[in-house]
Amino acid sequence: MPAWQSLRVVRKMSDFEICSLLHSWGCPIEQYVGRQITEDQYKQITGKDYVGGKS
Repeated sequence: MPAWQSLRVVRKMSDFEICSLLHSWGCPIEQYVGRQITEDQYKQITGKDYVGGKS
């Protein structure tokens, strides 16, 4: 698949799906909580409660 076609696939993914994918690759996703995903979605993806800095 050419690179431009794979970019089309990524654009169709939801923020939840992208964060799930990033997590499966071992990337931290805490920075996306409160912006792209909720704390509940974070727990769905990681299996852990979100313990981030709340102001």
